[in-house]
Amino acid sequence: MDRQISILIIDDDPGACETLSDILEDEGYKVLTLERGLQGIEQIKSRFFNVVLLDIILPDVSGLEVLRAIKKINSEVCVIMITGYAKLENAIEALNNGADAYINKPLNMDEVKLNIKRGVERQIILQEKKRLEQKVRETKEYLENILNNSADMIITTDIDTRIVEFNKGGEQMLGYKKEEVIGRHVEEFYLDKEERLRLMERVKREGSISVHETRFKRKDGSIVDISLTLSLLRNDSGEVIGTVGISKDITDMKSLEHQLLQSEKLAGIGILASGIAHEINNPLCGIRGMAEIILEEENMETIKEHTDNIIKYSDVAAEIVKELTGYVRTAEASDFESVNVNEKLNNAIKISKHSTRFEDVEIITDYQTIPLIRANSDEIQQVFVNLINNAVQAMNRKGRLVLSTMTSGDYVEIKVMDNGPGIPKGHINKIFDPFFTTKEVGKGKGLGLNIVYRIVTKYYGSIEAESEEGKGTTFTLRFPAENKK
Repeated sequence: MDRQISILIIDDDPGACETLSDILEDEGYKVLTLERGLQGIEQIKSRFFNVVLLDIILPDVSGLEVLRAIKKINSEVCVIMITGYAKLENAIEALNNGADAYINKPLNMDEVKLNIKRGVERQIILQEKKRLEQKVRETKEYLENILNNSADMIITTDIDTRIVEFNKGGEQMLGYKKEEVIGRHVEEFYLDKEERLRLMERVKREGSISVHETRFKRKDGSIVDISLTLSLLRNDSGEVIGTVGISKDITDMKSLEHQLLQSEKLAGIGILASGIAHEINNPLCGIRGMAEIILEEENMETIKEHTDNIIKYSDVAAEIVKELTGYVRTAEASDFESVNVNEKLNNAIKISKHSTRFEDVEIITDYQTIPLIRANSDEIQQVFVNLINNAVQAMNRKGRLVLSTMTSGDYVEIKVMDNGPGIPKGHINKIFDPFFTTKEVGKGKGLGLNIVYRIVTKYYGSIEAESEEGKGTTFTLRFPAENKK
């Protein structure tokens, strides 16, 4: 303690008080002496003493009663009982009522000094403990204030995935009161309960997950899209005791994103239309020609042959329409499925040929046998269509396009390589930014690669671009293999 230690002596023996006072003041203590117990109680009420040396036998009131009063006023005060009439029962009662020591007269001053020192040290420890407890309470209140005033949903769980904390942001987001969810398993609120298990596998491997998009069920049965950051909770020993998840409501943002994805598709319909018209016109002309021949044909074998041709031409037209419909239809966030990347690359080539003139573009495919990925198949196909169209346009419809797939650890890796003019160094770090484009005004909105980036990262994947001017560009995509997320 920085301040001088103060001692109160309560003893009806003036000589003993004077002797004690002189010795203790020489030790640097501030000393006050009193002869009556009630005076001592009044002093304790009005000021703080570190130590009280208290005689058991006093003229006005029992020292034991004074002891009880002192401890009731301030339990931190160190009280050392002194007496010339030692009785075992008095010592026991004094200690039971909170006395810090019990010393018999005549006093051994070394013993007195030692007990004062110990009492003050104990007092310092108690005061520090009290200060720390107050700090803990203030910190707890501060954190609870943050917890309850955050617009984000904050959920903590124990090691068994049962909810321990659920803030007001969570109440507003999901519609439940805190008392309705405490103790329930958190996976109950995921739209896909198995997703929680997959997330925990990742968290255990990586320590935390940032900005993972998922969906929760509200109390009224509706669905909320959220962006989740999930981390392990550990105690002071580093032992995992649960998880903490912080979630933002991105339902409106997801709705706008779906509209943006769809608008990018629809923006290409005008380009697709001419290609599709040409593709469908050929089988339609064949169908009409075969039908006209059948009208005048009497030979059943010839009629059957032409009928088979009509069916074949119809199948070609139907396949083209199917490809177009699959590409244009709105992808739902819940349409997760096992996706064959090699198959989607081939479909993307077909669709791109309808919308972009390939002319002298050589397409080389180098597909390995790879695991499936977990995603929305239409969105993955849109990624490949955008990249293929960009590459063909960059090469001015003349060059070589290489599409390859392989397994890389727990990931499926896809490369889209062209030998076009490449991307200038000053642009390579901007190509995924929204509305950034190197095309002429009116020929590009700068959303194609941004949408590619959004879709790839949505499914825990990554995309990188490498380019050298005059030698071409390579886009490398990586998606977690199914059950590896």
